[in-house]
Amino acid sequence: MEIKDLTLYGRMIYGISCFIKLWDIYCSKEKCNEIKFILNKLCTFTSTDNLSEWENDTLPFTPACIFEAVNESGKFICSPEICSKRRFKHEICEFAKDCNHVKNKKRNNEEQKMFLFYQNIDDDYLNILDILFNVGASELYGTPRDMKETEMFLSNIIDILKKHDVDAPDINGFKEYTLNNPKKTMDYFGVKIDSTKLLDLI
Repeated sequence: MEIKDLTLYGRMIYGISCFIKLWDIYCSKEKCNEIKFILNKLCTFTSTDNLSEWENDTLPFTPACIFEAVNESGKFICSPEICSKRRFKHEICEFAKDCNHVKNKKRNNEEQKMFLFYQNIDDDYLNILDILFNVGASELYGTPRDMKETEMFLSNIIDILKKHDVDAPDINGFKEYTLNNPKKTMDYFGVKIDSTKLLDLI
């Protein structure tokens, strides 16, 4: 069994499982509230009836959006072209956390909590969270595709785990999310499932 065999919902669940495995090995339990907050938003992708609402509700709390797009000099970039592509940014610019615009940006309480939290965890975790958002967001609009892009996203996550000498979860444990599952719906998303149960693992 390979990543290409997973439904889109299955890919999101597998990616979140990868994050949880890495987090559980290297991080303390003290920050679980913030992690559960953003993972809960990502998890609802697999059960929502309104994908646009999921996108609008989740995007503001992703690391890329919290820190915003900045160039290598730390200057805030606000052109429509950049902003429209911001959700597909896979790496947090190393200057983003020190950018004055980002520091002084007005945020609601939840966004401010995540801003402070994200500053204190390794960039690899931030990158995975952004990639996970892209797993869902990249397939929200248009006609169904071959999902090659989401395969690449999950491969990127697995590469980050390898960097930390952590084995990715056994993909054979996700057989219920395969594209050829008799219970699947007629599209490539697969069967909806409440994946928030994954949060009990952290």
